[in-house]
Amino acid sequence: MEQYQQNLIKSNYSTLVKEMKAIPVAGYLMKDHVITDEMHQQIQFEKTTYSRNRKLLSIILKKGPKAFHGLKRALLKAGQNDVAKLLIKEESEPSEYEKKLSLARSFLVNTAEKRQKKLNQVTHIFKVRSYRSPDVGSI
Repeated sequence: MEQYQQNLIKSNYSTLVKEMKAIPVAGYLMKDHVITDEMHQQIQFEKTTYSRNRKLLSIILKKGPKAFHGLKRALLKAGQNDVAKLLIKEESEPSEYEKKLSLARSFLVNTAEKRQKKLNQVTHIFKVRSYRSPDVGSI
């Protein structure tokens, strides 16, 4: 899980623990293969809503970025839109993944542009040579 995702969960932890309904969310997470049946049972066996929510968040924090997005999706499916909004990041700052993806794309574009420029130079040289008369050298 990326750092900004962990930070969003941690900064909203107390609200998530108080307001989330873990049972339906865990059900959707299991259906989406984000958590296992065993993890789902661990959440269900907790005695209070508070401890179920803590258990669910504990599991999610230990998993990858798929778990974070799965949690948001599960909250929305469970009708917990207000809670899901807590996990929506400000769009002004791209995530580490988005930064790396952008860098990779720019590298590919630059490489493609360089190849095209080189191809144009070679094509130009070939055209210039083909326009010369073959008899020029024999005079």
